[in-house]
Amino acid sequence: MVRTKLAVFALIVLIVGCKTIFEYHKEDNFTETTSAYKHALIWSDFQTASAYLSPEQVEEIDFEKLSNIKVTDYEVKKATVSDNELKQTQIVKISYFKKSDMIVRTFNDEEVWEFDQTKNAWFLISGFPEFDLK
Repeated sequence: MVRTKLAVFALIVLIVGCKTIFEYHKEDNFTETTSAYKHALIWSDFQTASAYLSPEQVEEIDFEKLSNIKVTDYEVKKATVSDNELKQTQIVKISYFKKSDMIVRTFNDEEVWEFDQTKNAWFLISGFPEFDLK
C-alpha cells in the first residue's frame, strides 16, 4: 500500500515537473526569440527581423525602402500572456529616423507572438512594424 502511494506520488511529481520544464523552455525560447528580433531591428537588419514573421503570412516587405530607416530605440512598454500561454502580446515603443531627413519618429507597435508547438518556436503573427516610408 505504501509503495503504491509512493509510486502515484512519484508519477504526479514527474508529470508536474515535465510540464514545468516545458513551460520554462517555452518562456525561455520566447525571451531569446524576442531579444534576437529586437536586436535585428535595432541594427536595422530588416531581412533578419522578417524571419520571425509567421510562415503563413504572405506579406511583401519593401527592403529597399527600409534601407532608408535606422531604428534608434525599441522598448517593451506592456506585455500580456494568453490563458493557454501560447500567445503573448507586447506593446513596444519604436523610435527611428529616415536617413534622408534625420527626424526622429516614435510609434507604438502591438506585437502578437504565437507559439507553434509543432516547430517549438515563436512567430510574430501581427506583421512587420509599419514605418512611415513616404
